[in-house]
Amino acid sequence: LRAEAAEQRLPEALRSGSALATLRASLTPHSVAFRHAVRCALTLTLAMLAARLLHLPHGYWLPMTAAIVLRPDFAATFSFGLLRVVGTILGLVLTTALLHFTPAEPWAHLVLMALLCMAFRYLATAHYGIAVAALTGTVVILLSFEGVNSGAAVSDRVVNTVLGSGLALLAYLVWPTW
Repeated sequence: LRAEAAEQRLPEALRSGSALATLRASLTPHSVAFRHAVRCALTLTLAMLAARLLHLPHGYWLPMTAAIVLRPDFAATFSFGLLRVVGTILGLVLTTALLHFTPAEPWAHLVLMALLCMAFRYLATAHYGIAVAALTGTVVILLSFEGVNSGAAVSDRVVNTVLGSGLALLAYLVWPTW
């Protein structure tokens, strides 16, 4: 209560709830938000450059993964990166196996895709790795409707996911925020 009363005597631009004060505090290299923004910008630039220079099939997965995995702190980035890689590989392997054993009919693939979508929706808040596996399976099935071989999708997605997660972690090794 004393702190609030003392803060009320300050000009509005200097109060902690002030948008201007928050913006001013965030625009310094010592700010976690500033460092994260710079880290994201540089990491995504490198990811796009790597995807273009290496001519990666479905190369958009590389910067997408880096953007999803990169968090303001190392522990969350490491955790999300690990769960992203494991969930992606698990989803690719399981969905490829399921597609192999289900009838090669569009209705069967749609039913499987609906089940994976529901699994993603209900598991996204419970466990990120399992949710990623379900989402990855959905993507594999969607690509199969476009004629993309699930085996090709598996290798392309794994390469891009590992590279994107690796870039996010490398960004923390270069400029850490612990």
